[in-house]
Amino acid sequence: MARDGEGRPLAFTLTAGNVNDCTQFEQVMARIRIQRCGPGRPRTRPERVAADKGYSSTKIRTYLRRRGIKAAIPEVEREGHKTYTLPTRNQADGDVNAGQARNEIEES
Repeated sequence: MARDGEGRPLAFTLTAGNVNDCTQFEQVMARIRIQRCGPGRPRTRPERVAADKGYSSTKIRTYLRRRGIKAAIPEVEREGHKTYTLPTRNQADGDVNAGQARNEIEES
């Protein structure tokens, strides 16, 4: 399910009970329609996506980067893997409120 900053649903898909949510990410993003103030077709690309660590895959990050969508997704630390920490887009943009917004949405 995709929700706006106020917690209102924008798009969703229905799946079987044991299907991982991140497999439906692109389908949900394709269904998003954000109404404009005034005339014009709805926007299909949100300005920013906030998600939890379950959506921290390379495939999802590449998809968002390709569409020009900023991501507020925490990095997953995996044991036994060498990790090279590069600044995420949020750190590079200096957007300290992105994580707070994601936390507020998850708690609602």
